[in-house]
Formats: sequence, C-alpha cells, structure tokens
Amino acid sequence: MALTTYTGDTNIISQLDNQPNDNDGLSAAQLKAKFDQFATEFITFFNGEHLPELLAAINAAAQGISSDGVDGSLIIDGSVTSDKLSNTEGSEAVSTDVIQDEAVTKEKLEQSVQDAVDAVSGKASFTNTSVTLASDGWTNNSQTISPVTGVKADNVVVATSAEDDTSYTAWTNCGIRVVLQGYQSLTFKCRSVPSTAVTVNILCLN
Repeated sequence: MALTTYTGDTNIISQLDNQPNDNDGLSAAQLKAKFDQFATEFITFFNGEHLPELLAAINAAAQGISSDGVDGSLIIDGSVTSDKLSNTEGSEAVSTDVIQDEAVTKEKLEQSVQDAVDAVSGKASFTNTSVTLASDGWTNNSQTISPVTGVKADNVVVATSAEDDTSYTAWTNCGIRVVLQGYQSLTFKCRSVPSTAVTVNILCLN
C-alpha cells in the first residue's frame, strides 16, 4: 500500500497582495479564512486519507503482511530492532539512521506526524488591534498613526473599517487606505477628508 502524499497549496498567504482588501477584494472574514485555509485542508487530508493509510500499513506489518516491498515478518511483533534489520535474508536492508533507540512503534509514528502538524500550525501568529483616525488629524489628505501594535516595516498588514455605520461609510465614501507602514506606524490617505472620526481594525501577520 502506497501512502498518499499531500499535494495541496502551501503558499496561500505569500500569494496575497500586500493590501489584499483593496487589491484582491477580500473582506476581513475572507482574509482570516485564508490564514486558516492550509491548516484546515491539511488536517482534513491527514485525518481522512493519510492517517487511515498509515495505520493500515502499521497494522498489516504487525501481522507480518508485507507492503511496498518491505517484508512484514521483520516487524510481526510490532517493533523494529537492529537485530531484525541486520537480517536481510529474503529482503532488502532497512536504514536505521532515524531509529535512535532501535524501535519503531505506532505511538512514535503518530507523535512524529503530530509534531509536524504542530510545527506547521505554529508558523504564523496574528495581532489584532484598532486605531482611530481623528477628523481633525488629516494634513493634505494624509494621517499617520503611531504606535500601532504588531506593525513592522515588512509584515503583512490589513486595515479595514470597523463595523459601525459611521466608520464604514466614511472609509468607503472617502476612499481611505493605507499607503505606508513602518515600525509600529501606519500612514493613511483619503480621497476626501471625512467629517467624523473613523475606527480602523488592524490585522497583522507576524
């Protein structure tokens, strides 16, 4: 039995524009779903397809059933030892480079896979905050806010209006957008200066 490998897209976030709300047309909810997409798809694949295949191969080997050219009799009692691996009669030798304590068990294999999943899930972290653009804080249709927690010069920053009607209407009608980011700093531009304060939600990918 050959184990199915994962062939899904692993570069979902890196393919986004630096301003995915404005240029990709993503809503805040759609953008958040992009951050979860890989983990969701991989876990679905792993739990629904790969793990059953892996467990079936382990169980078959424990019963002495050969698969993929490996003699199941080598691990009929559920373990692999250096003595068994050194006996290549009727089968090819198996490398022990990664079998540090001379035993491979179902528990160790499951833990190794779980560690890999945890490592992938832990690669990205997010910071959520909000800022207020004061109605009298605009100069030449520009306003800089600092400090803004989580913002760096080169990380992905998504800015969108808060859900209240006042902020949403001003954000949309006045064409407010982020034009420059630095360490804990964001500069906003607008087509026309809003007459009210605007609350802006900030999502940072760290």
